Amino acid sequence: MSAMKKMIGVVAVAVVLFVTGAGVMAGPIYVESFGSRGIGTGQFNNPKGIAVDAAGNLYVADSDNYRIVKLTQAGGSVSWEWSYGTFGTGNGQFYPPNGVAVDSAGAVYVADNGNSRIQKLSQSGGGVSWEWSYGTNGTGNGQFRALQGIAVDSVGNVYVADAGNERIQKLSQSGGGVSWEWSYGTFGTGNGQFYSPNGVAVDSAGAVYVADWNNDRIVKLTQAGGSVSWEWSYGSHGSGEGQLLQPYEIAVSTGGALYVSDGRNNRIVKLTQAGGSVSWEWSLGTLGAGNGQFNNPNDVAVDAAGNLYVVDTDNHRIQRWFDSEAVAPGGTMNIANLVVHFGNVLLVTGNRRLDVTGRVVIEAGASLNVEQGTVSGGVIEINHGGPVYVAGSISSQLASDATSELHATGDAELGDATRYNGFTYEGQMYVGANHVTLRSKGMAALGVVTEISGGTLAAPNGVVIGPGRALAGSGTVAAKVSAGFGSTIEATGALSLGDAAAYDGFYSDGTLLTGRNAVTIYDRNAAVLGSLTQLGDGSAGGTLTAGRASPGDTQAHLLLEQGKNMVGRGSVNGNFKNHGDVIGDGVAAGERVIFNSPWIVSGKGTFTNTLIMGTFAPGESPGITNGTNQGFGGAVQIELGGTVPGFGNGNHDQINDTGTILLVGSPTLEILPWNGFVPEIGDEFIILTWQAGLDGLFGNVVTDSWFTDRDISFALHYNNIGGAGNLTIEAIPEPATLSLLALLALSLPKRGGLAMIRRRRK
Repeated sequence: MSAMKKMIGVVAVAVVLFVTGAGVMAGPIYVESFGSRGIGTGQFNNPKGIAVDAAGNLYVADSDNYRIVKLTQAGGSVSWEWSYGTFGTGNGQFYPPNGVAVDSAGAVYVADNGNSRIQKLSQSGGGVSWEWSYGTNGTGNGQFRALQGIAVDSVGNVYVADAGNERIQKLSQSGGGVSWEWSYGTFGTGNGQFYSPNGVAVDSAGAVYVADWNNDRIVKLTQAGGSVSWEWSYGSHGSGEGQLLQPYEIAVSTGGALYVSDGRNNRIVKLTQAGGSVSWEWSLGTLGAGNGQFNNPNDVAVDAAGNLYVVDTDNHRIQRWFDSEAVAPGGTMNIANLVVHFGNVLLVTGNRRLDVTGRVVIEAGASLNVEQGTVSGGVIEINHGGPVYVAGSISSQLASDATSELHATGDAELGDATRYNGFTYEGQMYVGANHVTLRSKGMAALGVVTEISGGTLAAPNGVVIGPGRALAGSGTVAAKVSAGFGSTIEATGALSLGDAAAYDGFYSDGTLLTGRNAVTIYDRNAAVLGSLTQLGDGSAGGTLTAGRASPGDTQAHLLLEQGKNMVGRGSVNGNFKNHGDVIGDGVAAGERVIFNSPWIVSGKGTFTNTLIMGTFAPGESPGITNGTNQGFGGAVQIELGGTVPGFGNGNHDQINDTGTILLVGSPTLEILPWNGFVPEIGDEFIILTWQAGLDGLFGNVVTDSWFTDRDISFALHYNNIGGAGNLTIEAIPEPATLSLLALLALSLPKRGGLAMIRRRRK
């Protein structure tokens, strides 16, 4: 018959919840159904048997239409390929066909029930040819009565469920001929006996499985040296777990799992084998016409990609399901499109691989669980909570909404490294204490919330934390970090961020909350802090450290840009350039923002309630800085480029304070030249101003050799220490000796202090 191709309607709606005996949700996932009652293309009339070949093509024994139908699959859709056969007793005619099998070469074998024979069909170029028939009605070798199921092994041996003769027969082929090999079984209920055996299957090792219909059990036979042995039987009469009610057919997966069409119970049962024992894994189905319901399911087939096909006889259709554990551990499954509905779990375990060519959708109330497995290709769409659990690899593109969840239950890799949007996630991700790597050709985009609990989040091309999104926790973000305005990074324990090898290792326009924790930031150049960096939690201080900082460096390690803020209490380690505003919680020692020694603090921003224990170099050579209640405990560098305070050439540094300036432990004042400036004797420079007083004095004054080589030194004049006042330095002649010169100053309105000056030469 010429090939006719017509798309068969695909339905994918509701799904049934399956529960194992242990109470854990498991089982296959509904994919689609196709077929309706009729005689046309895409229709069936009480189909009985089904087989699937290595390419995924389906062969259906369309019993009451007296034909065999071939269906092909491509891109997740099913097409009608051909039908072959009519009613009758001649070659290529059936009365009716009950079972069907296909061998590795594509030859099709039909159990022609009423004609008591096996017919073989061959395919070539899209056409079908009758090849041979074998058998007659009777009880002898090679004769059949009411034959039902049929199977073929990898070398072309044919196994027949000879139901009316209560036995299994094996036929072999050679040179185009057929020979009877053996028969096994007699009528009865004991070992080696059958009562209307209906289905037969054979695995890759040559073991034969029989659906012993009226004995309500599954039987396994083994072959060795031309003899057949009874290995076990499983099942008893009933509808409970471990019970069967007139099982029709049986299929065996590449992993050795058994799928049984438990006909009168209107369900499919999965059994697993290990160490010679058989275990009940799950059952699915109830009586009905909906998806996940069956009306007299007669046959079942499973392919190497994990697809499970059920002949739903009295509903005149084929249902397809996906069982991700159909293949053996380490095997590969394939799926085009799949919707995982409420209550279902898509499992990828045992180092299995699931290759997706289309889209897998995880709906609300469903989940994907990848435990020591791999999912690749296509798109994984996680909707309304997901969730997805991963201890393995998902190299697919991820699509999600803000309510979806990703949980790392072990070390995991996520995302498609070949796409710029390889990891663009919208929902919540929980790294835990695991190592999670995000793969993307561009930067990996994190979702609404990303939480780490002592683990590591790595991304070869960096991570983006978008507006309104948050990363919280403790551990390590071993990646470039780009945090947008309105984003939040919160440390709940020690947290490190950024990439020490990247010039853009850390850049933020968002909020960083250290709490009372230590946060370390890595960047090859200067890590750019966000719109708000908050140290401490209001009662205890936090710590911010530049991870690549070295005491010998002079460049900034941390940069606070104009319009950005650092607030709170705690410590900062690393050279810090401030163009924004630094504001401590209060003036007490434990309430200030403290810049530790030996680090350099520079810039032209403002400082409030701060304490700089390293070196403070205000302005931008030179410049003016302003603040309130500033404290200095290390060294203050003042550059002189002119007699007027301000920025650039012709000006000098000035520090202004609207409160009290605190000088802790007699810090050092360093006077430096700028751009070759040489002051005149008597020039005065107001370098510090305060409105509420000065607490402490400078201990040492170090004058740069540029000035001392030109016989210039400086006198310090503290004016009104107890109120609004200033510190002025005056250019004076360099003393003739190297000894220290003590300058006494009278308590005049303009002169209010005493200074110690030490010269420094090259």
